[in-house]
Amino acid sequence: MEDIHKTQNDESSSEDWTITFCVIGKACSNTRLLAALEDRYAYERFTDDEHVLRTLSETKQLLTKRQLRIYVVQSFDENLFYSLKEDENIYIISAELVLTCAEKKIDIPVPRRNRPLYSQHLASAVICFVGGTRREIHTKFSDIVHYLGGSVRKDYSDQVTHVVSFANLGEKYLTAFNMERSEILTEEWLLECWKEKDSRNFDALNADFIRTYRAKPLHNLNLFFFGAADDIEQRHLRTLVLANGGYTTNEISDAIHIVFCNGMDANTFLSAFPSYKRKHRQHMVNVQWFWECLCLMGKADESSYSIKLPGMNETTTPDSPRSTLLSLSTLSPLSTSINDSNYMQQHNATTSVKRKRRKESNSNIEMNTTPNNKRFNSSNENENGLGDEMSTENFEKQKTPNMKKDNKYLISMEIRETERNYVTMLSNIIRFFKTEMEKDDRRNGPILTKVESAQIFGNIEEIYHLHLTIAEQLDRALNEDACIGSVFLANVS
Repeated sequence: MEDIHKTQNDESSSEDWTITFCVIGKACSNTRLLAALEDRYAYERFTDDEHVLRTLSETKQLLTKRQLRIYVVQSFDENLFYSLKEDENIYIISAELVLTCAEKKIDIPVPRRNRPLYSQHLASAVICFVGGTRREIHTKFSDIVHYLGGSVRKDYSDQVTHVVSFANLGEKYLTAFNMERSEILTEEWLLECWKEKDSRNFDALNADFIRTYRAKPLHNLNLFFFGAADDIEQRHLRTLVLANGGYTTNEISDAIHIVFCNGMDANTFLSAFPSYKRKHRQHMVNVQWFWECLCLMGKADESSYSIKLPGMNETTTPDSPRSTLLSLSTLSPLSTSINDSNYMQQHNATTSVKRKRRKESNSNIEMNTTPNNKRFNSSNENENGLGDEMSTENFEKQKTPNMKKDNKYLISMEIRETERNYVTMLSNIIRFFKTEMEKDDRRNGPILTKVESAQIFGNIEEIYHLHLTIAEQLDRALNEDACIGSVFLANVS
């Protein structure tokens, strides 16, 4: 059955093009839709799906005559919608878009060819995806952006307004994080935007709404900690990882990052895992990288903390760690249900870091910097997204005075690692820069005179020896379970 209404006016067509709206499928019974089109536009109504498919060839021919047909569907879940979408020359919009424009008394936007338009919630958004995922998942999330009126860019640039991270991985993520021009959000943000597609007052770019879906520092990263002192330390590290959006694993093959703790080195690792073969895109980093991520409120660059394995032939298998995807493969981007169990609740901690994004981040960085915090309280465990196994009676038993001692020990280790790294950096500056530039065995003399060297490097050697002494004393204090505060007091001049 076909009804044709010719009430076209100048607002629905331009000088060069004639536009006709084709109401199809379930949309034909939407009386509000038909009334909205009746007053201002020319439209056709097709109640027979087979008839609609037969008109596709005619629609293509009309394009050569500068006559455009825009198909209006009730839902993007209809089989008819998917049949039309396979044709690259078809223009599709939703009934909701027509009703929204009628309510706001604005013209209906013309969609791009073969890019269906459901609403304009993301009309001003330019989105770049980072972190890597399977092609079909990436395609589905790209479709969500396009359905909501947004644009997608393959590469990050200053035009990108929002970055959607499947996992905090890759150069694009580091570039976006360091440039600080774009919000870095989880894929949950797009799923929630699609869930609200029929809400006409919904603001996808609202600051409070955006803040809820900011990617945490370790978003969808799977960490393996090598060298943890005991179960208490391992549990504490797992708590921090979960609170900051990541996961831990006991299988090296599943890890995206292998984190070396307590001074463990490459030789110790190879002794413990002699048959280890490094996988593609698997990072081996010092534990300082982990603390740096929490301090920065974002993933730090691994290259500054990388650990090299001697004589290791790395494999280049194309499969990235399966944990990168986690539950993404099971999430339908057109579904309104969201699995909240895999995502941590946001925290309202403050930070003194100067980055704008870091200031506003909700990750609870105070967890790992103050010994008297509440990270082991049962109320705070639920806020940090701990699983049920971490809230059992066995874990409750750990909340004793001994826990404070272990908490002190973990913070002391962090201070010691920071001191060691600082000493190493000072040593490298002296060896590779200061000493080399002061050598007078060159034909034209030293690169720097003693005066110039003093102006540039100052008393760096005295600083180096002081902190070398502090690092050694910290090692002894930890081994003897002594107060590390006395180490710093003893070296105050």
